[in-house]
Amino acid sequence: MSKNVAVVGDVTATPGTVLHTKTAIGDGSKTAAGSWTADPVSFETYPGLVLNGKPAIWKAGCVFRFTGTNTSGSAVSETETVTLEAGTTALNPGQHSVLVDGDSTQSTVYQNTLDTSASGPAAN
Repeated sequence: MSKNVAVVGDVTATPGTVLHTKTAIGDGSKTAAGSWTADPVSFETYPGLVLNGKPAIWKAGCVFRFTGTNTSGSAVSETETVTLEAGTTALNPGQHSVLVDGDSTQSTVYQNTLDTSASGPAAN
């Protein structure tokens, strides 16, 4: 089954809704409020493959940042990096696979997510 190949810009980052779990100053208090935000998604491109004027991608990553407060009122912050790599979709033996439509990953702890909605042409 063919799927569309992902190009730069086809991966979106969605911040999770799970509160950060560390204590701010080691006082045993738990995170009471806060939220995650996503930095811009970074891309690793497939050498020499350009589709509709955009490079095809084999890897995407994003740094998610949490800011909030704990039950003692102290500031809490954390970062989490999420990386999405192509599966077994190599176009040529010995080269990187490419990300395709529907590729996705979610962190197991905070549920920060990277999703692919590919706009390039289909590949086998």
